[in-house]
Amino acid sequence: MDEFDLIDRFFAGEGWYTADEVSVGPGDDCAVLDLPAGRLCVSTDTLVEGVHFPVGAPGEVVAHRVFVATVSDVAAMAARPVGLTLALTMPDADETFLQGYSDRLKALTQAYRTPLVGGNVARGPLSVTGQVIGLASSAGPLLRTGARVGDGVFVTGSPGAAALGLAAALEALDVDAAVQAPYLFPVARVAEALAAREVLHAGIDVTDGLLADLGHVCKASGVGARLEAGALPLSPGVTLQHALAGGDDYELCVTAAADARLDEAIWTRIGAIVPAADGVACVDASGTPIPGNSTGYRHF
Repeated sequence: MDEFDLIDRFFAGEGWYTADEVSVGPGDDCAVLDLPAGRLCVSTDTLVEGVHFPVGAPGEVVAHRVFVATVSDVAAMAARPVGLTLALTMPDADETFLQGYSDRLKALTQAYRTPLVGGNVARGPLSVTGQVIGLASSAGPLLRTGARVGDGVFVTGSPGAAALGLAAALEALDVDAAVQAPYLFPVARVAEALAAREVLHAGIDVTDGLLADLGHVCKASGVGARLEAGALPLSPGVTLQHALAGGDDYELCVTAAADARLDEAIWTRIGAIVPAADGVACVDASGTPIPGNSTGYRHF
């Protein structure tokens, strides 16, 4: 196959989610979206083999991780994804890999109601880059700058589960292993953020570690935070250090007023926003700070 045959076979045809906002999709030099007046949220993510997914990972894993990594940034802004582009670079046109990649993307575009509006394919070391366009809600984009002293700190899901899953995947990759699913097939919390947007003050998605990412919110807002170790929603096998320093969860960490009503089936309160002078830390039942990696994952 040449690149045009490849695109026609794996990225065209039926099964992809389509939206009224997309007047021109894949096949022209640019996609054209007819969007209502509003604030656009745009983000880009690149995933590289051996860094963001294991060497030899099948196409469905690569597709799932790049889709969620990219769309999760829109979820962190409590915005609605309206278009996605993907650039896939690979050493060979491996049909098995491409079929798994294409099938998973189709399912994800349907599940998240996010059309794939364009992209690119090229030969080279395996990597994939996604760019997402989101439309902010009527309450506006959720920023990192809105946390206030006295806010509660809330998370979705079980931070640290992806770190546990990654460790297992590096031992022996198994796409059917439940323990590896949070890492291989994470969830973008788009619907959860949109449903709670009216009461949220600040937010971020947990990609580099809970302490590190909450620290970004605190720095942007000029505040500190205290997390309660006993309040963290740890799934079986997940340690406190997994939760505090592990990344790749794509769970959301947000702040809201202390008396805000958030769905307890989705959100867990894990601490509070405090004055900046108190810093960012996780404490035990006696209030003693627990040592942990507050810098998170860094590429360089």
